[in-house]
Amino acid sequence: AVREDAITLYGFLEPEERELFIKLIAVSGVGAKLAITILSGGSWQEIITFLSAGDVDRLKKVPGIGVKTAKRLVMELQGKFDSLISKQEVTGSARAGVPHAQPSLFDDVWSVLTNLGYKEKEVDSVIARLKTELKGDEPIETAIKKGLSLLVA
Repeated sequence: AVREDAITLYGFLEPEERELFIKLIAVSGVGAKLAITILSGGSWQEIITFLSAGDVDRLKKVPGIGVKTAKRLVMELQGKFDSLISKQEVTGSARAGVPHAQPSLFDDVWSVLTNLGYKEKEVDSVIARLKTELKGDEPIETAIKKGLSLLVA
């Protein structure tokens, strides 16, 4: 980032984070410092999820973002994440620590919840709980709704 008084170098762990950073600083009123603050609020997948969903309340929790900036971010960035969303990988059965008693149902639920932006640790504990509460033969919609209710509660 080049300014009149400083040249600042920013580094990213993943190329997707860099792409998101570039999209964020393109928004009027969002500089490099605020974009880095937004990126520190979660993974790039989570940030894309709440920006795409228009979650202004979640954006307002980021230090330095008020109602106007949050609304501007949502308005200007909605629909501009197709290239980043296509890069998200679904790990499915490759993840560690989750038993695979019902791989088809519970792996699908895990995939949906992580793609919605929930952290893998949270989803893993919800899946473990779902395995005790559900029979495993319910429709996936029921399992997803139950998983979401457990995450929100």
